[in-house]
Amino acid sequence: MKTLEQFITEQTYFNSYSEAVQFALKTAEKRGFTYDDDEYFDVVASGTKKPSKDKTTSFKLPLHKNGKSKNMLVVNVFNTGKKYELNHYVS
Repeated sequence: MKTLEQFITEQTYFNSYSEAVQFALKTAEKRGFTYDDDEYFDVVASGTKKPSKDKTTSFKLPLHKNGKSKNMLVVNVFNTGKKYELNHYVS
């Protein structure tokens, strides 16, 4: 059984920026949301860049559920210098 500290570390800290972003996307997908590949490319792949040390990169990706598109995946990734700290939620 995992301790609360292990669980938080696995959900919050990542070795790369792309690993953190992929985790946020997979979490949204597990909750039944989907996203458009073109919007992903515009917002994430070409719209944001990896944060430099002690900086944060943020983006909002439109999500779809049951044919409706009123939710957003809000992602903030902070570069601690050693790891990338992820904060994300669906609004």
